[in-house]
Amino acid sequence: MTEWLADATLSHLRDVADWPDLGDRYEVLRRLGRGGMGVVYEARDEALQRSVALKALPEVGPDEIARVQNEARLMATLQHPGIAVVFGLETFRSMPVLVVEMLAGGTLQDRLRSGALPAPEVAALARPLADALDYLHAAGILHRDLKPSNVGFTASGQPKVFDLGVAVKADADRVAGGTLLYLSPDAVADDRPDRMADLWAFAVLLCEAWVGGHPLAGLPIDEQLAHLKRGTLWAHASRRCPDDARLKAAFARALDPDASRRFRTAAEFARALAVETPP
Repeated sequence: MTEWLADATLSHLRDVADWPDLGDRYEVLRRLGRGGMGVVYEARDEALQRSVALKALPEVGPDEIARVQNEARLMATLQHPGIAVVFGLETFRSMPVLVVEMLAGGTLQDRLRSGALPAPEVAALARPLADALDYLHAAGILHRDLKPSNVGFTASGQPKVFDLGVAVKADADRVAGGTLLYLSPDAVADDRPDRMADLWAFAVLLCEAWVGGHPLAGLPIDEQLAHLKRGTLWAHASRRCPDDARLKAAFARALDPDASRRFRTAAEFARALAVETPP
């Protein structure tokens, strides 16, 4: 990689003409977006002749490099069709750059800009994502930031979970992390990450897909926090969802304020969402 990465924050680079190639191997093609921890670009891996996504992390300080390296190694060991592949990690002048699978079909967030998904599509989306999430949990890994912008699609339409940048081992003594609107009431109250927080976020993102937007979007921040703390997100969302008793019952359980009454695995929730077809 060339030395331009030492001084650029990448977020300021707008046009392709402003983006030097990353050494002899990667040719940057376009900026895909910016997340909480970094900027993502589509690039061409000249050595292997394939498209990749480069996630540059300019906000990660030198003291966090070892953590990012360890988590990247952990993610690289995962082999599941519902999880985006981590190809490698570069560290340049104290800034990590992840090389990951390019998901050419865009994100779930992109799709929801056109409106809500019908119940059969929500149920179909839930199955492979649930399998991927349960695979992570069986491996002792928490994602901690499930949301529509972190679900992508391959060119053939296969959904995949990606952006595991804040993922941790389930026994990690670390703050819950994640995006505010996807935090469970128990995660808001307790900063120790657990599997149930992932399952809550999974239910929220599917609810968002079904109703066409996050149920709390547009509310003042104090009202959003009140719903999150009380666990009343579903009570608020149920007012705007389609009239489907099966899905309503599944979401009511998945987003129950009492964690002991919720589904224990993502697959269990996905089965409850399954739309029955006529014989």
